[in-house]
Amino acid sequence: MNLTRRTFGKLTTAFLAVPSLFAIEGCAAQSYISIVISAVRSILTYIGGSVGQQISDALAAVQTAVAAWTTGTITQQVVEALQVLQAVLDTVPLSSLVTTLISIAIGAIEAILGASGAAVVAAPAGVAPRAQVRRVHPAPTESLKRPHQFGVAWNSAADASGLPASVKVSVPLI
Repeated sequence: MNLTRRTFGKLTTAFLAVPSLFAIEGCAAQSYISIVISAVRSILTYIGGSVGQQISDALAAVQTAVAAWTTGTITQQVVEALQVLQAVLDTVPLSSLVTTLISIAIGAIEAILGASGAAVVAAPAGVAPRAQVRRVHPAPTESLKRPHQFGVAWNSAADASGLPASVKVSVPLI
């Protein structure tokens, strides 16, 4: 390929125009999922009860699926585990102290699934596809396509809710 300034410019522009496609593959997606899992785990004490246990079980299923995930595109097991986690998170009452954080977590999972191309994968048995699920929690206003955006939104919401620093996550650079 003859690399001229024009060709280089087109390639660079194409790469910069779709950064989420590159940022959410393989290890980056696994890292983002780990950050979301850690964040949700930090608020389980504020949820409690059977819903808290269901969320804990769903988090464990996501961790198991991610651990079995080799490199490449997102696997069906990870997609199913994330969809179940989304559905369970959406059952947390809107009156909860952590409602905003739950909305951010659900939005982050949607961003992970959407950017990885997994949104087209069939939903697991017993879970309606996300397009058909009526979302109880409001969608976050922030873009959550990158772990950095999630971390900033999560920590800001934790501050606004008056939650302790232990609920906050480390904000990745990207």
